[in-house]
Amino acid sequence: MFLFPQGGYTIDDIKEIPNEPKRIDIVGVDNKVLQDFLLTNPPRPFVEEPWNELQIQQKIAFEDELKKELGLNDKSFSDYIIKQEKHILFDSAFSAFCHDQRNDDVLFEIRKHGFEKKFALVHLTWTGKKEKGGFPNTTFYSDFDDFKYSRMYADKAEWED
Repeated sequence: MFLFPQGGYTIDDIKEIPNEPKRIDIVGVDNKVLQDFLLTNPPRPFVEEPWNELQIQQKIAFEDELKKELGLNDKSFSDYIIKQEKHILFDSAFSAFCHDQRNDDVLFEIRKHGFEKKFALVHLTWTGKKEKGGFPNTTFYSDFDDFKYSRMYADKAEWED
């Protein structure tokens, strides 16, 4: 429901634990992210503090809140009569990727027909309802590298100071 299927990897068994079969399926993750973080030796951290990886419950909560703030769950008769301005993410598919532990910023991978940006940094308001006036605030990044170099590494430097 919330993954972007585009292939993936399956890891079966681990030599170091021969008596315990292990299986890890990774799907819906951009191939470049897999190459950069999971397939390097030793593996690099996926995100740097103050950014955190997401637990599945957090991922679902962030995606549900964004749907509410975009008004995706609100369908009323007046929506069909009065043409209201919609947020740029309104007709996008999105998947929560990571979040900033200092605030309510969440990075979403996005898919939108005809839109070249692949990631959106959204400042959730947690009102639980549709926002107006261009909210929630959103900044776009062409890919995960663009986000890392433009935002995450700068946040890491500020966090460590």
